[in-house]
Amino acid sequence: MSDESAEFLAAYDDHRVRNQMAFYEARIGEYSRSARQTARAVSLLVAGAAACGALGALFAEQNRWLGLVAAGLSAVAAAIAAWSDVIGFSVNSDLYQAALGGLRRLRVDRPSVDDADDAQVAGYMVRVEDVLLGEVRSWSERWAQTSSEAAADGPAPPDDVAT
Repeated sequence: MSDESAEFLAAYDDHRVRNQMAFYEARIGEYSRSARQTARAVSLLVAGAAACGALGALFAEQNRWLGLVAAGLSAVAAAIAAWSDVIGFSVNSDLYQAALGGLRRLRVDRPSVDDADDAQVAGYMVRVEDVLLGEVRSWSERWAQTSSEAAADGPAPPDDVAT
């Protein structure tokens, strides 16, 4: 491999692959923490709602407000769960984890600067870009699926529209 090709491989690996891996690692941590936090919050709110509901049933005459608190806690838990689902903390974490795993596997088989030829370097770059484009395709497919579901759930046409 020429010195120029070796420098290019080192720069590509450092600036493209390692930087992207660092990005994925940070996002995996962020989304995993957020998924755990929202799951914990929903669990605590549902438990609080259940406790308020049970106490409200036991002491219905003395504490009528417990039923309202139970309903409010349930509504907040449902809102947080729906928000977490829309953001897709778990799905996004899994998507980034898959891409990071692909890059890690490629780095194990990365061409050696000492004995690789230009075709091996080009092949490595193509495989790296395939992993990165696979992540982008996953985002695009998820967005398209969400958009088509939203369109399917949209308002029905008025009854008086002639067909």
